[in-house]
Amino acid sequence: MVDQPHLMHRISAVARLRYGIAEFGPMPLVAVIVLLAQAALGLGVRYGVVGVVGHMAGAAVAIILVTWAGLQSVLRHWKLAPVRRAAMLMLSFTFSQLLLGIGAYWNRLNGGLDFFPMAHAAAGAASLAASAVMAFQIYRRIHPEDEALARGGIVIA
Repeated sequence: MVDQPHLMHRISAVARLRYGIAEFGPMPLVAVIVLLAQAALGLGVRYGVVGVVGHMAGAAVAIILVTWAGLQSVLRHWKLAPVRRAAMLMLSFTFSQLLLGIGAYWNRLNGGLDFFPMAHAAAGAASLAASAVMAFQIYRRIHPEDEALARGGIVIA
């Protein structure tokens, strides 16, 4: 197939996501979903709907899945600087958020500075944004032969 960059705009976002997941795996999208769910749990703790233990359990699951997604993305896409940068930022913000979360919990038990809860929330927002950028950078990369599949054509190799 002839490489025609103007045809790349005709592929829908759903097709890009579907073929991106088939080619690169679901972990970048899982990282976005897990961090979004963890942010919702954090809001639940803030407004008294969810207990702190639920947020901590969610944090343990989120750390494992986000670390797996970040390391997998860095190792698979080492030569792609935008993906590598977004994955490293996501990992950095996530672990910073974990440490700030420990400080926020300590602040909740003993009182003190309001710096930790605000910084914890800001690091969570930054981590979620970095994971979304990472997923976008990964899933937007479709090979030209996938372009014909996304439009319903047949590719013969």
